[in-house]
Amino acid sequence: MHYVSSAGVTRFSGLETYPEGFVAEHPPPEATNSSSNSNQELDSYSITKWASEVIVERSNRPSSITGKNAPKHDLLTNVLEYSKTLKSVPILEGWTGVFDMISVDILAQIILSSVLDISSEEIDNEPTTVYRHACGEIRFPTAGNGLLEFVQAQLNNWGSPGRDNVVTRVSLKSWVGNARRAGMDTLVAEYLEGINILESVPMLPILEGSLSHEQHKARDFGQAKVDGA
Repeated sequence: MHYVSSAGVTRFSGLETYPEGFVAEHPPPEATNSSSNSNQELDSYSITKWASEVIVERSNRPSSITGKNAPKHDLLTNVLEYSKTLKSVPILEGWTGVFDMISVDILAQIILSSVLDISSEEIDNEPTTVYRHACGEIRFPTAGNGLLEFVQAQLNNWGSPGRDNVVTRVSLKSWVGNARRAGMDTLVAEYLEGINILESVPMLPILEGSLSHEQHKARDFGQAKVDGA
């Protein structure tokens, strides 16, 4: 059995990097009414993915999926889409880790290859639990100018001549308000607003052991290389 999870399950660990392994020992925080509790409790999507991982035998754990058929509620997909629409990016004070993206087409290829690549030894022996990260096609740090540079490059068609789109930086609160008015999904907007309300910030761990790196060269923004790839 192959299960497609989400890199969001690694956020509950609080670790800067996360291997291709179990997440059971890093459960989501219990839901409380305390304002001091992390806004991770609002991320019910990642919580359900975490719960599913602990009962399945095989998991493909993709990072943020981009492309025409990308998940509607993916955090980074929404941030990128509305940053391009608004020609502004949110200032992500205190955020740590990296934004990591993989296109839906490449992800599909990776999963299909993973499903078909079953050795005779695997078939003959007892089933084993395998966790695989599908990530690293494009990645950049949450801190610094990585997000702004990426959006700028997207708007300028990866540096094509004859275009000059200027991207600005605004506070997260202002950016979410503008994105709401531009049509951002309510659940995503509320999650981002919760970061301000609960005075907590996400940690996006660097995923170790990328399948995509075996066949695709990553493009980094904001710095030459993100360690841990």
